[in-house]
Amino acid sequence: MTAVVSIIVFVYNHEKYLEKNFGGIEQQDFDGKIEVILHDDASTDKSASMCRDYAVRSRHIVKMILQSENKFSRRVSVWPEVLSHCSGNYIAFCEGDDYWTDSLKIARQLNALDILPNIDLCFHKAFGVHWKSEEVLRLWGDYGETPKLFTASEVIKGDGHFMPSASLFLRKRVIDHLPEWFFDPPPVGDYFLQVFGSIRGGAIYLPICAAAYRMGDPQSWSQVTVRDVNSINRFDADFLKYLLKMRDTLGVEHHESVDALIMGRFNQFFRRCYVFRRIEETLPVIHLLQDCHQTKLQKVLIACDFFWPSIGGLERMAESLGVYLQSKGYTVTVATGALPQR
Repeated sequence: MTAVVSIIVFVYNHEKYLEKNFGGIEQQDFDGKIEVILHDDASTDKSASMCRDYAVRSRHIVKMILQSENKFSRRVSVWPEVLSHCSGNYIAFCEGDDYWTDSLKIARQLNALDILPNIDLCFHKAFGVHWKSEEVLRLWGDYGETPKLFTASEVIKGDGHFMPSASLFLRKRVIDHLPEWFFDPPPVGDYFLQVFGSIRGGAIYLPICAAAYRMGDPQSWSQVTVRDVNSINRFDADFLKYLLKMRDTLGVEHHESVDALIMGRFNQFFRRCYVFRRIEETLPVIHLLQDCHQTKLQKVLIACDFFWPSIGGLERMAESLGVYLQSKGYTVTVATGALPQR
């Protein structure tokens, strides 16, 4: 019998968390067929053996993909292989270190999409829990106590934190119509799933808290990335590149929303480079925006609180940036705290 729902679980060194993850899947009270696709990206702990054990004892169909080499570190997309194992009409996600907390999660989300055939994506709020103690620290994606339909523009502007990844539930048609560059792959995939899942008819929010997201694990990808300025700068530059690809793929009616996100992301990136005296790292990103962005920016204001060489060569960096931008045809103005304009 063909599965109704395919649940994708991405695993990497999650031995401490997998039993909780598997328990949330097993408790689902759902009449249809469920299949679980476990993708282990060459874990160095006991995750792979735990996946094998779960496949034997689960009441669901379990399909395992156990990599011999880590693909994420080599920027090799696992999506084609993972999706080739999905036979369900609907796709749900739960990273190996997250878990579901509501036995009716799948049933409720499937019911919502059955009632609303023009909508492809359903999500809900989630607990943000301490990575070790599981103490609830916050609610993530909490948009009230009544169902709500969000437009694609709202999802685009919401950035990657708009929906908890463990709450995503979408029709497989979304996957079937993803652009080729999605399989490149981008630095994160769930944001783009949110966007393309909401393009046809928006995204429906259910006021249930049916998942938990672990926060603060020092070994998690997010924590490793944010505590290293080199890693976070590479991530931001790469993410901006894919936002430009997304802009080219979406219709003109969405360009304003994408542009707002791009500029917000770029300003955040620029501020970090300013704080860490790495202004020169903004040059390739500005070049990318100039070459790829269909709406060409003609004027640039470089604003600094102070403008003295004694604070780390900021004047020289700003001057270098200004010269570069002028060579690209921009009109450049520099405003400082010490001198109004220059």
